[in-house]
Amino acid sequence: MQQELARQIANELGEDDGVIVFDPSGHKKCGNNSVGVQRQWLGRLGKVDNGQVGVYMGYASRKEHALVEPEKNIIRQALEAHRWNRQETAKALQINRTTLFKKMKRYGLYAEAERLGLT
Repeated sequence: MQQELARQIANELGEDDGVIVFDPSGHKKCGNNSVGVQRQWLGRLGKVDNGQVGVYMGYASRKEHALVEPEKNIIRQALEAHRWNRQETAKALQINRTTLFKKMKRYGLYAEAERLGLT
């Protein structure tokens, strides 16, 4: 996926002065139903508390900037390449159909498929 992301950025947004920017952001979270919840530094809150830390990736140059959602974009492109056939798409992405389905739900791609009458 990282190679595909690098190719997409180079083709679509690439500039000589472009850089990839990483932003770790902490989110307060309680309970034990989420992965990675523990007492840790949550920079947005400016303190140590129970929460999750996510790392967001973006691209910036003097001309363009964008948040990068590599997984969502790669999954959408694979779905389109396989005419939204989940079995073929999962095989191409080398993940199982259940994992693909969960990712589609997470990124709103399943709702998109429903709107297009592809479910």
